[in-house]
This record gives sequence, structure tokens and C-alpha cells, in this order.
Amino acid sequence: MILEAGAIAFGTWLLPKLEDKAFEFVYSSISEIDQKGKFYKIVKKTSDQLRVKYPDILGGDIAYFFKKDELFGEIVKLLFIDSKIDTTVIESFLDKSTLPENFVTEFIENLRVNLLKDKDFNKILTSKEIYLTCLGISSDIFSIVESSSLTYEEVVKIRELLTIKFTDRFNIKTFLESYLPNAFNNLSQVTFIGLGVDSGIQKGKRKNVNQIFVEPAFTVLDSCLKDLPSNLFEKLAKTKSFRIEYEDILSIYKNLVILGNPGSGKSFLIRSIICSTISEQINDFSKIERVPFRIELRKYLAFKKTRDGNIISYLVSLLENEYGVSNISEESIQGVLSQRKTLVFFDGLDEIFNALDKIEVKNDIENFLRNNLMSNAIITSRIEGYEEAAFDTDNFIQLNINRFSDAQIDRYVKQWYTIEEKNETIRNNEISDLLEKKDQLDEELIRNPLLLSLIVILYRNNLKLPESKLEIYKSCTSTLVDKWDTTKELSVDLDPEILRRKEAILSDLAYWQYLELSSSDKIKITYERAKSEVAKSLLEKVKTVDEYTVDDTARKFLNYAEKRSIYFDNNFTHKTFLEYYTAFWIYSNIERKHREDERDRILDQYSGNPFWHIVLELLLNLIDKDQPDDEIMDKIISNQLRKPAASLSFLLSVLSSIQNVSLHTRESLFVASIRFFISSVEKTNSRGKSWSFKRVADFNKFARYYNSQSLRGLIDSAFRTVLSSNLAESRLTLCYILYLETILHSEAHREATVLISENEHFNSSVFLKLKNKEEHLYKYVAFILNNSDSTVTTNYWKDYIDIFGLSTFKMLTPSVFTKSYYSSMFSHRLHTMLSGNQLPELGNSIQQLIAAGIEMEDIIALIFDSPFIIQFHAQEHGEAVLSLLNSTTNEEIEVVLVAYFLIIKTEGLSFRKVDDHGSGKELLDGIQSVKIKRMIKSAKTTKGAIAGLSKRYGLDSKKMDKPIGGRNQITLAHDEFDDFEIDESF
Repeated sequence: MILEAGAIAFGTWLLPKLEDKAFEFVYSSISEIDQKGKFYKIVKKTSDQLRVKYPDILGGDIAYFFKKDELFGEIVKLLFIDSKIDTTVIESFLDKSTLPENFVTEFIENLRVNLLKDKDFNKILTSKEIYLTCLGISSDIFSIVESSSLTYEEVVKIRELLTIKFTDRFNIKTFLESYLPNAFNNLSQVTFIGLGVDSGIQKGKRKNVNQIFVEPAFTVLDSCLKDLPSNLFEKLAKTKSFRIEYEDILSIYKNLVILGNPGSGKSFLIRSIICSTISEQINDFSKIERVPFRIELRKYLAFKKTRDGNIISYLVSLLENEYGVSNISEESIQGVLSQRKTLVFFDGLDEIFNALDKIEVKNDIENFLRNNLMSNAIITSRIEGYEEAAFDTDNFIQLNINRFSDAQIDRYVKQWYTIEEKNETIRNNEISDLLEKKDQLDEELIRNPLLLSLIVILYRNNLKLPESKLEIYKSCTSTLVDKWDTTKELSVDLDPEILRRKEAILSDLAYWQYLELSSSDKIKITYERAKSEVAKSLLEKVKTVDEYTVDDTARKFLNYAEKRSIYFDNNFTHKTFLEYYTAFWIYSNIERKHREDERDRILDQYSGNPFWHIVLELLLNLIDKDQPDDEIMDKIISNQLRKPAASLSFLLSVLSSIQNVSLHTRESLFVASIRFFISSVEKTNSRGKSWSFKRVADFNKFARYYNSQSLRGLIDSAFRTVLSSNLAESRLTLCYILYLETILHSEAHREATVLISENEHFNSSVFLKLKNKEEHLYKYVAFILNNSDSTVTTNYWKDYIDIFGLSTFKMLTPSVFTKSYYSSMFSHRLHTMLSGNQLPELGNSIQQLIAAGIEMEDIIALIFDSPFIIQFHAQEHGEAVLSLLNSTTNEEIEVVLVAYFLIIKTEGLSFRKVDDHGSGKELLDGIQSVKIKRMIKSAKTTKGAIAGLSKRYGLDSKKMDKPIGGRNQITLAHDEFDDFEIDESF
């Protein structure tokens, strides 16, 4: 029988495209066609006629037409009298080897003739207006002319009339009622790798995004703090961090750039935000605050190149092809953008591989936002590669996705198991066991959402944890597939020899596809092309396959891969499969065949391309695991070090996962990194530009290696090598700054005093001379010594003021190799003493400062102006300061403590000027000192209290009201301080 359950009704497909009664002259005809089942009666008649000529065909392949919406639509378009019959798209879904030559064309021609004999179908299929409507009024004119008998002039005229008709009938409320439920349906349903691997688990069910999604947190770039909403800004100040929670994202009414490492869940995040936005107003879409649209930038670029389109025209195409909203004109979409607030998600800037294309797309986004002022954008990208087309931080707030915390890991594991394991006892036991063992894994693996998801899947199936990224990827592409093969419900219709070689065949397919995806030409990957690659692989690798049977065998192999959720809809179902099999292809076909030149060519070509980094890391892991010594890996890395500008980021990422590398080669990488960072900063400064996000990420990778006791000595040695070379003074200074920042940005800063005091380079006459000329060097050393003897630190204060003056002493110090700041020496040391109740040291330090020429007004103004101190206003800290205040008899200390206490009591709101926050009564609470009470007794505001303080001690209140140093907004210190929550992935 030609037809099966699931066939699509003719009217059900056509009516939405005609906007209900936009074509009233055929509306009753369409209704009658479906009521009487006329379409499929004529299909059967055509089938019976052809069966006479071809008695052995017309089986399942033809039935396939009527169960897939996209195929059904392609057939209907070919049935119009003005359409030229081109069956290319349809044939890409079929196994042509089972059909006579030109059979599909013959079937369409005969079906068209039979349909035109019916008056209702004749009315529809001879209408040029309905034909163009089915093609889409936004379709490329030249494509329409090429695929039809219509002239260019006819198409232009008809399209203009249809555009006016549909625009006149357009209604935003009706549009939202159609679009938003479809968007929610499309984006909320996800198929997740590994869900349903075991035969005892529910298989084949799509999951709702919020069933498995764990909301990430974000780190905001400090230079973007001033652009945050005031309530969110105050929240950050209170929590002493740069951390922005998921629920705060939509409160930011500015454009966002969300950056994350591979596997950080950027696309999943967008799905969740859109679904949350829609679901909040699911019953009344007319009240939705911001209409969301999602644009995958890889697809937009392909549209732009093939159709010469823009973002507006792409939205029109997207609505029709992916969300079932037909015949929306560009004018109508422009109306939505001008009348409603919209939030447009531009997903995957990093998936545009050509830098010029990336810049062009960035310009398109900026122009779109400039022309549509009611639209905001959220752009996602990997950190690697973003710098090629970074958005201006004046107009975009940059957020970085944090790695998962322990609580997020626990939540993900529990949510996953809730979906997958219905037996509560088994579920609880496995969850408990997995969470107990998770500390055995490297944090890079367990805190990455993608890798965590794969770890959980593998643990569920093997009850053991993988030990490396290579094992995770390899297990997901072999262990899981083997489990699928043993599932009784899945039949295997393939020769055992093919199954034995399946990894090699899938690797051939993956490598071909990865090269295609890397191509700037954006060649379309179709079923036929994929099948052709599989057929080629079968002929080369399996002796039981010949050229007569290979096409059918390739089709069966793709069907095998589809049923096991490996390859579906012309793509690998998960990037894990694609990346691992691509790496395995290079390893099997090049490395194991000793084609070293070809291997090095691939590494040279792609090591600078972030899209290839995981593939190349897996390749090096595969090579590394077979090595008896360091020779091969040393040679590979040494070759890459010839071009550090292209390969450095990759090498710093991959070094931790490679075992067989000599200490000498590791040190050589560190030397190359140091030289590259210095050179890059020097070039950046000469061009008046800021240190790039990509280089910040590279520096952070480098600094983390300093955490390792085994590698710290190598990095120290690398710095000694560079410092001992013949460096110009400017480069020598940068090298010392890099060395000190490496210490400060690693966990080693806790023992930095020892590291500095025992390091000959920090005690050499060259360093001391440079230090006395370079503020950064002086401040960094003082900052590191803050936890050492206070007398040493205080002497640094005095010496610094003598050399550089008072003003810069009080200011935050910008990092050279990151985008963060260090607190002023005074404010950091003051906090250390106050929080540690170091009363004698505090008094001694204040007296030293006064002796150095710093006036009391300046000391107090500095307290109020210090972003660092403002962050430490916890209640228990206030109590410690209050205790000191009530016990001291030293007037200088008393003045400082009163000022600091006012800061704490007003929760850091008195920044840059003494604002009216708090009351005199509040400030009196808990103060036992009679003289202090008397001083602020009549003060109703913080400002009044300061005035009283000034009067009591004879200080200049106007001077105190004008902070001397610091910045124009609260800038929270970043990686340097233990007290802050730090995004370690950035």
C-alpha cells in the first residue's frame, strides 16, 4: 500500500500559507478536498497507473513523501502548472538505486495531470498567486524565475500585489499567537545525548529544556559595571563579587555578549531564556514584554551569501521555514520591530570561521540595532576567536559563563537521574556514589556542563568515572554505541565486517564533514552527499561490498547510525561524535601510517582555529597515550612553538592533558609564552589599544600552571631565562610585571612573600632600579607583602610616596595582563589590619603615614573612596571595627575607625560622595564611647556624622567630602582576593 499512517492533509499544509481566507475563491475547495480525501485518492490512482508499468516498485520510498512535511511541501510546489519539475531536493532523501531512472519526475508529471483534471485542484494549481504564495513571497526572484515558467516581470508584479495583500492583513496579536507557541514548541524540546541508552530506560522521548537545564552564573567584565541597572549594581556590591545570576539576565536592558568555553552551554542557555520569556505569558501573548527571536549566525551567513539577504529578510525566511509562520512580509516584520520591544539572540558568532565574514556579520548586527531602537540583542560566542570581531564595550555588556559550582553539579546529576532512573533506590544510590567520587576528576572536566553531562551518562552505563577528556569522548562514541547494539529492540541489518569497521567508516564521514564545515564556501551537506561518502568508505574498507550493492549498503549504514542516535538529518547528533571521529580519522589515516608531514600540516593549518582545538587536542591525546617516551610529543610541540602567535593558545590549553612531554619542552613553551605576552602588550600599547580578551584568557591559562608545585619551578626558570637575555628596558619592565602578575593571579600568591624574598631577580640591583622608576612594580611588590610584616609594608608606603607622590598611591592599579585592578596599597593593608584586629600595627601605620606627610583628611577620604574597602561591610566585620573603636584611646586610630564604621553601617553606599543614607540613631547603635556619641548625637545623616567628625577633630569637612583617588564607579577587584567569588574559567 502506498500510503501509511501519518500522511499530511493537503489543506492542512496549504491553508496556513494562504492566511486562512486571504484567497477566498479557493477556501471552500480546499475544505472539500480534505473532507473527501480527494488528494490521496488521486495519488492512489496515479500509483496504480504506474504500477502497471513498474510492477515491482512504489513501496516505502514513495510513502516517505507524505509523512515528512518538507518533502510533502516540495511535491506540492512541483504540482503547480507554472513549476518546472526539478526533483533534486526530493531525490536527496531517496535511495535512487531502487527506482528506475527519472521515476520521480514521471510520478510527479502523472500526478499533476490527474490533479488538473479535477476542478477544485485545477483552480488551485493554475493560480500564479497561490503558487508564489507557496514558494514564499520573500523568496529570491531569480530562484523563482529559474524554477518556474514565470517571467521576471510576472514574478515582480505578482509579488508586489501579494506583499500588499499580506501586509494589509497583518496583525501583530495574530502573529504572536501563531509564532510564540511554535517557537516554544521548537525550542523547549531537546534530544539529549545518552538519554535512553539502556534498554531499561525510556527511549526516544524528547525532553523539555527545563527538565535538564541548570542555570549558570556569569561574571561581568569590570569595565561594564557602570552600565548595569542600579538595583543589580547594588546587589553585586553587597555580595562582594562580579557574579550575575541567571535570573538577573533579563533585567539588563542593554545589549549583551555572552562568552563561554566549549561546552559551557551557550545555545542551551538561549533556549532556556526564550522559553522562560514565552512561558511567563503563555496565556496572553499580547502582554509579552519582549518578543524573542533566535538567529543562528552560521545559518544567517549562508542565507546572506546565497540570497544576498539581511537580518530582516532572514527573519522572514526563518519564520516560514522553522516556525511555520508563512508569508510574513519584510514590511510586517519591520512593523513588529518598530512597535514592540524585541530581544534578538544571535547565537554562535564563533561558528563563523572566516574572520572577514565574522566582521561583516558583526557589522550587520550593529546596523540592525542602530536601525531598530526597540530591539536589544544577546550575542553568544566562544571566548577563543571572539576577539576577531569583538563588540564595543560602550554599547555591549560582556558576561562570561562561569564553570559549574559544586551545587550546580549536584543539581544537574539529580535532575538527570530523575529523568532517567525511575527506581528511587537505584537512583539515590548511584547519585550518592557519583557525587562522592566526583572529586577524583580534574575540575576542567567535572565543572564543564557538556563534559559533566557525558560523565554522568558514562557513569550511568559503566558505574565508573572516566579519567580524562579522551576517555570521555572515546567512551561516548564506542561504549555507548556498543550498548545500543546489544539492545534487543534494535535490529542490525549489516554485514559483521561492516560493523567491525564502523568506527573507521564513521571517521571517514566525520573528517569529510568537518572539512566541509570549516570551508568558508558553506557547501550544503545533503543526505545524498553523506551517503556518497559512506559508499566511498565502504568500497575502500569492506571487501564484501561492491559497486553494485554499495549504494544500498550505505543507506542501511546511515539507517543504523540514525537508530543509534549517532547520525541524523545529515549531521552527527552530537558534536562529541563529530569531534572524536574527526580526530580518530587523522590519528588512524595519518599518524598511524607515519605520515608526519601531513600531520604537521594539519596542525599548522588548524591550531590557530578555535573550531579545531578540541579535535586537535583529542588527536594529541590519542598520539600521547601510545608513547613510551617524550620524543614524539616533544617534536610535535617544538614544531608548533615555531609560530607561537598562531598556536600558543592551543598549546597552553592542551599541555595539561599530555603526559609524555619532557620538562625541557614544557619550559620552552613557558619561555615562548612569556616572550609572546611581552611582545603582544608592547605592540598593543604602541597602537593605543587595550589588551585583548583572547590574550587575557591565554594569560589566565598560563598563570594557572603556576599553581602546580611541579611546574612552578619550570616557570620560574623560564622567567630567569627571559630576564637574563638582552632585553630593552621597556621589555625588562614588562617581564617583571608579568612575573609578579603571574604570582598574584595564581594560588601561589599566598606564599608570594617567600617567593619574592628568595628570588634573586626581585633582589637584584636591576629590579630595584626599575622598581624605583615604575609604579606598577613598586605597587605589586607592596601588594604581595601586605600579608607580611607591617613595618616592611609601611616602609614601602613611605618610600613610594617619596618617589611617586601621594595621588597615585591612593588609586587602584590596573593590571597590565588582565582586565582587572588591584586595590591601593593603603586600603588593602588597612582592611587587613582592621579585619585582623591588629590595633598596634594600625596605630603604627597611621602614624607612619602622617609622618610621611599624609593628612588625616586624606586618609579618611581615601577610606570613603576605596572600592576595595567598601566591599567588606558584613555585619561581623562591623562588630569587629566597633570593638576596636570602643577599646582604643589613640585619637588617630579613633578617627579612622569612626570613618570606617560609617562606611560599614551604610553598606558601602557612600561612594565618591557622602550620600544621605542611614540615620544618626543607627550610627549610635552599639557605640559605647561617650565622646563619639556626643560627636554624632545630632547627626541625622551620614553626611551630618562626617561633619560632626570633622568638627570634633578640627578637620576640613569639604575636603573629606571630595575623595582624592579611585575611579568614578565602584570597581570590584577581580581574581586577586580570596574573599571574592571568582570565575575561574575566564
